[in-house]
Amino acid sequence: NSEHCWHIRISDRGKGMTEKTQQKITNYCFTTFNAHSNNDEDNTFGEFLATANKEQGSSLAGFGVGIPVSKAYINFVHGEHTIMSMDGIGTDVYIKIPHLDGLLTTLHI
Repeated sequence: NSEHCWHIRISDRGKGMTEKTQQKITNYCFTTFNAHSNNDEDNTFGEFLATANKEQGSSLAGFGVGIPVSKAYINFVHGEHTIMSMDGIGTDVYIKIPHLDGLLTTLHI
């Protein structure tokens, strides 16, 4: 029942993903991080990412664990997810997860 679920949409209006990339993104250790380091614009992002990881104490960015772990958690709580992407346009991720106690008052933001 939709009344007892959280609906989350995450939108990214970056480069989007090719069909080939979309087929692989839920595989552990799949990353496009190295593929993006071939031009100056993406090297800037790579430097930013490295700096952010160092400052936040995270060493997992770019190793291909974020999406697979997120998918595993969504499946664990009997949720659903859909990833829709258009190469050159961007990506939308739709997540539907049930309230853990079935009540609408579980979380106040």
